[in-house]
Amino acid sequence: RLLRREDVRAAVGEVAGVEWWWQDVDQDDPPKVYHVDQNTWMEDGEDGPTSSRRCPSFGSVLFLCDAGGPTAVFAEDVAAVIVPRVGRYFIFDGERPHGVLAPVGGDGAPFERLTLLLNYWRERPPGLSDAPEVACADDMGHIAEEPQESLSPLLPLQVHDSGSEWAAHSAEW
Repeated sequence: RLLRREDVRAAVGEVAGVEWWWQDVDQDDPPKVYHVDQNTWMEDGEDGPTSSRRCPSFGSVLFLCDAGGPTAVFAEDVAAVIVPRVGRYFIFDGERPHGVLAPVGGDGAPFERLTLLLNYWRERPPGLSDAPEVACADDMGHIAEEPQESLSPLLPLQVHDSGSEWAAHSAEW
């Protein structure tokens, strides 16, 4: 349903697909190490097998809570640091290194940081299996062929497009 939103479609454009996963982190988990999301596969080359990789066009984080450490995304000599806030949705260039910092002012108090992570792909990476037919479930888990009006509405989102100048938005992020 995110791709039905005008603000999200304007930020990511046309995509071939989206991969998603939940991340549930608490005070006993280490911060997420800095990394670049990528699909890696083997190809036959003239000198034998070689590995190839492709990054998603865009990565994104939907914060489902106000707790835990901020997400940091790096671009050359600057970084965007996005503090968790319920409903905040941050979209960034999929080739950028990113990770999760320790909580700001971490006093050791218990917390749970829950996020939904989505990678948008303009081109389908090789070697993927087809997903099953898409279906939507209502709040009771009943499957419907088409989205129903009775489904819960999306949270109001604050979309941050990393295609803009980093420095122009550093105070906001």
